[in-house]
Amino acid sequence: MKSLSQNPSVPVPFPCMQALSPEVAEAYAILQRRLSKAQGRPNSWIAIERCERALNELLRHPDHLGSPKKLANAAWGNAGKVVRARAYRLEQCEDGSPQAPDLNSLDHLVIELRDAIECAQLPTIDRTMLAALLAGGDTRDVAKQVNMPLSRTAVRVSRARQKLRQVWAAVA
Repeated sequence: MKSLSQNPSVPVPFPCMQALSPEVAEAYAILQRRLSKAQGRPNSWIAIERCERALNELLRHPDHLGSPKKLANAAWGNAGKVVRARAYRLEQCEDGSPQAPDLNSLDHLVIELRDAIECAQLPTIDRTMLAALLAGGDTRDVAKQVNMPLSRTAVRVSRARQKLRQVWAAVA
């Protein structure tokens, strides 16, 4: 079976998928099938979010090699960890099942910002600084945390925020 990147008759959903290794392209197709199944079920927003995160992970690592099924399962597992880590933020229904968050709430905005910070192509230290600021710290706290002079920290934070705004604008 030809992969998405090798079969010209299959439309490539994103231009960046042309650079995927054949194994990652097959893993992407596996996860796409899971996503289409999840979209057909009622109240499946958790499974849909997990699929989308797994697909994003594959796109962020287009050169991975290995069994496509193992790559898909690894991405699925990692996405599950993120979704479960976010579950504590969800409001609980009376029966104890999770409920979709209010899209206009501050908690939802914080979750979206954390996701943007995580997915942005930023150096680890910039992601650390932005996450500390999102958690309520100020530039002085961040400078101490990363062991960097305050002026340099302020410049890096400013540049990281600018890059994050670009990511946020592209997503929105």
